[in-house]
Formats: sequence, structure tokens, C-alpha cells
Amino acid sequence: SPDESALVEATAAAGWEFRDRVRDEVIVRAPNEREPLKYKVHGVNAFDSTRKRQSVVVELKGEYHLLVKGADNVMLDRAKQGDPRLQGLQVALQTFAEEGLRTLVIG
Repeated sequence: SPDESALVEATAAAGWEFRDRVRDEVIVRAPNEREPLKYKVHGVNAFDSTRKRQSVVVELKGEYHLLVKGADNVMLDRAKQGDPRLQGLQVALQTFAEEGLRTLVIG
């Protein structure tokens, strides 16, 4: 999808490069890592118009992580209130909206 292509391009600009996907494993090159990272995908909740977000459970080096991307209003409702980064995120999203840009939030 165009959203996923934009995310891949943005992460590459930040030093994270998608290398390959083989069955249930995603391989990426990360900044400050000598070897590519191998994420094992355990489950995916696809995006739908009700949830307005997509979730994936991955395993990296024996630790499990829940990664979520979604519409900014839905993700902000689920953000940890009181987190000092929240205000900066809200300001950035408002700025992007004023410029007419679409946004997705990753958490």
C-alpha cells in the first residue's frame, strides 16, 4: 500500500533498511547493529475501518513486541497520558494537518 511504502522509505531515511521477508521472518538492517535483525512474526491483526489500526506481534532476540500503526486520533486515545512526549506528538500532528498531510502514528 502507499502508506506502507512511505513507512519503508521513512525508516530507511532514519537508518533502518528493510532487507527481506521469508515466511514468518522479517529481516532489517538497523543503525549500530553489525548483523541484520531477524524479527519473527507471530501474529497480525489487519487494518480495518472499525479499529483504524493494524497490529503485529513480533519476537526479537527472545523478547516479544507489539507494534501498532494507525490513525492519529485512534492512537492518541490509546497513548499513555502524562507521557512527556505526548504534547510534542500532538503539536507535530497539528502542524502536519495544517499542511494537508496524512499521518499515521506508530506505537
